[in-house]
Amino acid sequence: MIRPRAVRPLFLAALLGTGACAYYNSMYGAVHLAKSAERAERLGRTFDAQSDWAQVAAKAETTIVRHPRSKWALPARFLEGKAYQRLNSCERAIGPLEIARSESPDSATVSEARALLGDCYTKLGDPAAAAAAFRPLLSSSDSAVRHAALFAVGVAELSSGQPADADGHLLASGDPRAPAYRVLALARAGHPAAAAALADTLLDRKDSTVVWDSVFAAVGGADPMLGSVLVDRRAAAPDVTPQQKATWLVDDAHRLLRVDTARAFARFATVDSLQPGSEPARQAAVARADVWSSRATGAADLDSAERYLAAFAATSGAAAYQVGPELAAVRWLGGELDSLTPAVSPGDVRTFLAGEFARDSVGARRIASLLFRRLAVEAPASPYAPKALLALARLEPASADSIAAVLRAEYAASPYTLAIDGAAAPGYSTLEDSLLSYATAHPHAPRRVAPKRSRRDDLR
Repeated sequence: MIRPRAVRPLFLAALLGTGACAYYNSMYGAVHLAKSAERAERLGRTFDAQSDWAQVAAKAETTIVRHPRSKWALPARFLEGKAYQRLNSCERAIGPLEIARSESPDSATVSEARALLGDCYTKLGDPAAAAAAFRPLLSSSDSAVRHAALFAVGVAELSSGQPADADGHLLASGDPRAPAYRVLALARAGHPAAAAALADTLLDRKDSTVVWDSVFAAVGGADPMLGSVLVDRRAAAPDVTPQQKATWLVDDAHRLLRVDTARAFARFATVDSLQPGSEPARQAAVARADVWSSRATGAADLDSAERYLAAFAATSGAAAYQVGPELAAVRWLGGELDSLTPAVSPGDVRTFLAGEFARDSVGARRIASLLFRRLAVEAPASPYAPKALLALARLEPASADSIAAVLRAEYAASPYTLAIDGAAAPGYSTLEDSLLSYATAHPHAPRRVAPKRSRRDDLR
């Protein structure tokens, strides 16, 4: 944040030059209290500073309300906005500061208003507006203001999705905080090696200002292996707690799953040994189970997913309930796979519902595909065979055209085929109600939190 200057003596003298007692009382008090608040800030007396700024805001508002057309209304607006910015009430600060920025004839006041606005827009989560406020200060003749603006613009551009521009401004700023932000900018601009090299220098300097979670996410998101090396280096430091290390390793493992499953699983195993039964250990167990579930093609493959979840449940004591739903879901699906016979009613209904459960509650998309295909092949006369084919097309987009051809050739009169063409589909509601009634009357599958889906989703 650019540090605004103290209230200027000339500004105070101008205010005191008026002969109006009302102006003297309100504006003199506001200016005097603003100087007191700034002095308290420099001395670290936060409570005193906040009290003074609250009074500044009140006195400035009094002047504006009582004398809205006076020549002191604009300086009062500025003081009001500055006070609210200092009180972290940026929603109330922006209006008066924008007026001061656009209408004040004093260039120093305009510059300070811009700095205060930039800080407020940053706090309010509007980096584009923050950058716009700070950018004119890049040409300031005051080197301190200029370099602070370079840093502020760089941070705002980084948040706005302009990492290349951000890196240039951060590099030029000379701010000691800039290297940590440059790591993020370089990684997001597609230069993970340069980002990792800069992060290495921060490790060597033991820079305490670095938010390592963000650094790991940026570098590891661009290059999981480089990010993983950084995690190892930082996690080996003596000041890292087991909780921090476990959390970093879990996050690192999730990124590694894209490129090196074995290394990711080794990370998960380390977390288990570091903090058995902890939240990171639960995340590790669920993540490993999800990997096996996503690759599973049968009940045997689901055994591995069940093993990881059961291991956590066995070591976590009272926290075992945290993986209970996932564990129950995997166990149920594994047992259901061996007992389904689509050709025997209501085996077609059970098979379809099991396919939905595999897809939505377990994440076993391959098993879901097998179940939908099995229903269509083994029970082609089932009224739910076309629905299964539609679900299969969503899971296997490469086969969508051939599946559509089968639907129109063999199931042209099915309510499901008619529905996807936007035609009247008599019997559609009856079939859907029957499916829902069976699922409701036979709650055979355990429930897991999953994204809500409409039955019509399968038709899209």
